[in-house]
Amino acid sequence: MREQNQVYEKLILSREDFYGRLERPLKKIQSNEFSASEKEVSHAYVYESLVSTLVADYSLGEDLSAIEDLFDRACEHYLLSGMEASCGTIDSYHDHLALFSLAIIFEVPLEKFARLADVWKSLSTRLFKGGDLLIEKLISFRLPDYALSKELLFPDMYGPLFDVILEESKANAVPMLTQFLTKHWYKSWKKSGSHNYASHTEKSNYLFVGYWCFAAAAVFKIKGLELTHEYGEYFPFSLFGLEEVPSKKRNLVLPRKTWKELTYGNPVLFAFKIPGSWIRLRTENYQVKSPGEKVVLNLAVYNSNGHPFRKFVDIAFSSKTRDMPWNREVDHLTKVFIGKGGVEHTHEIKEWEGVWPEETEVTTYLTSCLALGDYFLSFSFVGGKADFAAAKEDIIEILASIQAS
Repeated sequence: MREQNQVYEKLILSREDFYGRLERPLKKIQSNEFSASEKEVSHAYVYESLVSTLVADYSLGEDLSAIEDLFDRACEHYLLSGMEASCGTIDSYHDHLALFSLAIIFEVPLEKFARLADVWKSLSTRLFKGGDLLIEKLISFRLPDYALSKELLFPDMYGPLFDVILEESKANAVPMLTQFLTKHWYKSWKKSGSHNYASHTEKSNYLFVGYWCFAAAAVFKIKGLELTHEYGEYFPFSLFGLEEVPSKKRNLVLPRKTWKELTYGNPVLFAFKIPGSWIRLRTENYQVKSPGEKVVLNLAVYNSNGHPFRKFVDIAFSSKTRDMPWNREVDHLTKVFIGKGGVEHTHEIKEWEGVWPEETEVTTYLTSCLALGDYFLSFSFVGGKADFAAAKEDIIEILASIQAS
């Protein structure tokens, strides 16, 4: 899995941060309610955020079809950015290089590829002294008549990769690409002064999204080279059907414990906190998962309709043994948590464990029931026994954070 190569919690937070940045500009763009001075709602800004999200998603092991869908969206905003005269431009060279590298890898249709190339030609004239030989050489493999610049904008960083393109012998190109990726690529980030260098060691959780070299993958595809794991940890092997090489870049700094608040407004307004590395599923608003889906939280909200809380608790608890008779109760308690403004919330909490038919691993369940005004809430956690035990402190923190908003 690609996620084992990266610092998991940092990537989760990076992805959530990038998605969060996209919400406001996309809404304003769609409604056409923004001024030309608002760079953060420009198509260029959305494109850059989508590319960053794509890299984080790739590092987390997301399905490649979802990655390609993100890239299709990014291409549309890249095309629209070329029409913006004063409202932001894509000023990062590496974002442009990523676009054409991925366009080659994902085999963007030729007509669309040509339109992307036109945008680069327009923007590079204003931003990059007229062009860049590496990007234009990549473009020329799909558009042979495309005019080439004379120089590389970043010869120290990408010169050895350009030499791979020029090498006529495939047998010689493979060790050259290996040398570039294993000896040169990561070190070149430091020489270039990039803030991404050593970002996996930063205490901040919002910088690191991976060190993948998609440009090298595009060159590999263009040249038709042999696919070998000798290319090392920065080559995106999953794009070509192979497992990634385990990274040497381990989590040298333990990520700080972070929390984020989730707010729900239907049918009753309430909020609670989850660890920063847990994910709220967008398609299922009432389900939250820990990294790797080791522990899953299912949340249910019911209108009391005048029924007593005790009846709700009995129904919620009885289902765990009625529907899964192999479960046995391991704990049952009533716990009072102090919520917002000193308000006390009394939870009825019950825990079970059992082994599903035809399985050998023990599964643990915990359900917490509480009343908020005219509504009853049920927080149900489920996971393997060992994973559940490791998350127990987080579960208690989550339950203690519930509050009416």
